Amino acid sequence: MPRLNCDSQGVVGQTVGRRDEFQALRALHETGRLRGFATEFWWPIRVVQGMRCPPLPRSMTTLVTACTQSHLPAESAHVVPLALCLAGAIKYAGGNTQRFHKLLRIQAQTIGNATRRLAIDCQANAVFAYSYYAAWTFPGLPSHVTRLLHQVHPYAPALRRLYEEEIARDTLLSTQLLTELELTRDQPWRHALDQGAKQAHHILASSGYTRRTLIEHGIDPAKITVVPYGADLDHFTTGPGPTDGKFRVLYVGSVCARKGIGYLLQAWRKLRPQSAELIIAGNVPVDRRLQSELRSCGATVLGRVGEAELVELFQSASLFCLPSIAEGFGLVYLQALACGTPILGTTATGAADIIAEHPGVGFVVEPGSVDALATSLEAALRLGPKMKDWRSACATAAYHYTWSRFREGVKEWYRHAEAAWEPSEKAVVTSPKQPSENALQAPESTRLLHRDTR
Repeated sequence: MPRLNCDSQGVVGQTVGRRDEFQALRALHETGRLRGFATEFWWPIRVVQGMRCPPLPRSMTTLVTACTQSHLPAESAHVVPLALCLAGAIKYAGGNTQRFHKLLRIQAQTIGNATRRLAIDCQANAVFAYSYYAAWTFPGLPSHVTRLLHQVHPYAPALRRLYEEEIARDTLLSTQLLTELELTRDQPWRHALDQGAKQAHHILASSGYTRRTLIEHGIDPAKITVVPYGADLDHFTTGPGPTDGKFRVLYVGSVCARKGIGYLLQAWRKLRPQSAELIIAGNVPVDRRLQSELRSCGATVLGRVGEAELVELFQSASLFCLPSIAEGFGLVYLQALACGTPILGTTATGAADIIAEHPGVGFVVEPGSVDALATSLEAALRLGPKMKDWRSACATAAYHYTWSRFREGVKEWYRHAEAAWEPSEKAVVTSPKQPSENALQAPESTRLLHRDTR
């Protein structure tokens, strides 16, 4: 494999939406090596002289803010118009899962193709791709180009097996898992989701759990580096916890099977705590069984909340609980800690890494265990007001997980890619199976930053 050097043409990347708040691309930009990136949207939009940019939908305000605060130069952004059109179509795909997956796949192809063309045009000798788009990006690159992958989710084969087991158990909302990409019936998509990690020369993962899913399915551990995400400590600041004496358990996230909502509700119903409140903040699907469970638990359901309200919820909670059956990391754990709130997570999330490093900031249980979850909740309830003593430790732990540290980790990972490029490591890249013609065509020694999670 080729070795990157100071005379090389740098790296080309990609992004769709607010993936990791653009922090990975920003890290590459800070190395002075980023030559450009493909994206479906960027702000400010460069328009023809004399033309006025139409008003943006309110839903895009947060994305615009993230773009303007990314510290990435606008001239580095190469907007792919078709990908933007597809983003709109995806948003309004409705309940048609097959159509939804097909549109996502075409968007991934579009971004992947655009990234590859940009890399070739810029004569880049490295390409940075995300796990959903990598298999459409890497094939067709010149043989000397280094393939860098950010595996933002646990590896697809591991998730596929996990989801199938959950569906077989008929857990609450488990049929929702049929809409997850890993279980798609779109065969080109399914094949592509498995290929990116095999094609990559160096892989960036955000948690020890994601790393394990890769290794368990044959990916060489020597090419995986774990760099945990960070939190915006200027936005998420420490709060006092409950001021009215109530013990509040907060759940933040989509109300879905993957986030473990069913297990949380079963554990809560098992305990039936009289002096505690369960607060659910997130999009709630229309489901009779779910509504019955929520009523039975006496949960307070807020629906989706804004950024300011989210901070207030974290600051006033006694415990944050997200018992996901799988997460690439789980950024909300860090946001809760930054607000001084102890966390309860599972070994299939980044919470396991955090609590291993900082044992006094929360609890970690095996995913899918109602008994283990109920035991930890009961322990927190028994501590009651004493958990306020944990808040300073939580805030201190959060300072070990900042976006600045994340970027430093990404830069070290990139420098490692420059230094460790050997011919024997070259991966074989095969193109994912192409869609049918009637489909729309798109033009164990591992380096671990911060600690080794095994």
